[in-house]
Amino acid sequence: MLKDEVQILWNAYAKAYSLGDAAICGTMFTADADTHLTRLPAIGRDAIEALHTVWTQGHGEGAEKKMSLLQAGRSGDLAWCLAIRRD
Repeated sequence: MLKDEVQILWNAYAKAYSLGDAAICGTMFTADADTHLTRLPAIGRDAIEALHTVWTQGHGEGAEKKMSLLQAGRSGDLAWCLAIRRD
């Protein structure tokens, strides 16, 4: 089921974020991905990793991030999801 698969990805993302590993967070997105977690979207893996470099500063010291998937969908090769942070 897509929702279960995407939740596994979010769990791995949350672990990398909690460890302060922006590079791993970035690799979890495709080269042409975009994320709309700020007012302006981060477009492309490099931009997403750069954003995470700022966000993960100070993490890796026991701060645990958790993500819960609310919705996920797919159309052909395109997938999307809506998740919420739970820390």
